[in-house]
Amino acid sequence: MSLDDLLGLLFVLFFIVLPALQGLFRRNPPPDLPFPVEGELEAPPPPPPPPRPSEPSLEALQVPPPRPREAGLQEIVQLVGPDALQDAERLVIEVGRIIREDFLQQNAYHEVDAYCSMKKAYGIMKMILAFYKEAEAAIKRGVSIDEILQLPVLERIGRARYVSEEEFPAYFEEAMKEIQGAFKALA
Repeated sequence: MSLDDLLGLLFVLFFIVLPALQGLFRRNPPPDLPFPVEGELEAPPPPPPPPRPSEPSLEALQVPPPRPREAGLQEIVQLVGPDALQDAERLVIEVGRIIREDFLQQNAYHEVDAYCSMKKAYGIMKMILAFYKEAEAAIKRGVSIDEILQLPVLERIGRARYVSEEEFPAYFEEAMKEIQGAFKALA
């Protein structure tokens, strides 16, 4: 028997005969097998519950995220322009832009921005939601959206993604204080 004949026989055995036997075996398994047949396996055990985070989740911050509402408002802006919206609705549009550009977008060519840990991402989102909550309260007090959008804290939030992991906790604390201070000054 030559090498070509042996390879041909192995090909027929592995790719034609064995799959046909496996299909036949699955449809009509012998009753006295000591092990389960593939397809008759018991369901895997349920996965363990996820570990509880040490910090509250974003839902626990009790601020509705502005992204879902932004999509509907964006259509209105395209039709009639942003000036037709009330300040609260313009805030939703702007915070949606901040989330899209400063949180979701990453620069793969930047040394720091190419990777972001969950802790840092959580901190950035917490800053954005704190800004949104404070801005929403300021609008209810009568502050103009144009005044809010001129605050330098917005630039600080935008730069957070370029801060290294080691420096981020201090940067986060400063930014949160600056957010609160900026809105107290607007009142």
